[in-house]
Amino acid sequence: SSGALYFLLAAYILYSAALLVFVGSGGARGRLTSKPILVADIAWYTAIVGLGEGGTSPFFLLYLFAVCTAAIRWGVRTTIRVSLWSAALYLVGILVVRRVVLGPDFTLHTAHLFRPVYLVVLGYLVGLIGEQELSAKRRILELVAMQGEVGRSRSQLFTLARLFRRIVRFFGADYVLLQIRPPDGAEIDWEGARKAGQRLVLRT
Repeated sequence: SSGALYFLLAAYILYSAALLVFVGSGGARGRLTSKPILVADIAWYTAIVGLGEGGTSPFFLLYLFAVCTAAIRWGVRTTIRVSLWSAALYLVGILVVRRVVLGPDFTLHTAHLFRPVYLVVLGYLVGLIGEQELSAKRRILELVAMQGEVGRSRSQLFTLARLFRRIVRFFGADYVLLQIRPPDGAEIDWEGARKAGQRLVLRT
């Protein structure tokens, strides 16, 4: 059993190194390959944990890499799905792989049942942190886009309208009112309201 475990660990290290070189050289698109790579990693972790599970086995912590990756890249929903999938595969790996390896000598311990619960709870908590981080990044990108739009546009009225829409979307407002009273020039009165399931419509 230990020989198969060492072989599997060496194979995973080689796989990770080859994947790092392949992705680093631009041979794969991040959006298209990130989720399949994550699924493959979880499969690797399940096989490693299944062969190396014991009273003090540290390989269960490998699942945390998948959970943290999902939280950073996709937020809380994907993280919860990843943690549930990992927990299910962990139980399957323990029940199947260890049963085949140890046969009648295999016993299911309490830790084997509690670890999936810990993994799901941790996935939820880490996913919340990742969701907040993604939300902050989206807001920063929105502000940068608004700043760039002001610099490119030649029509002040058109720029104002687009900025107004972006600000409404930025704050998620359901009702807005804009009144501009310049000392020289035309006055501007814009009002917008959003109904359930519809986009916000501006009126002059």
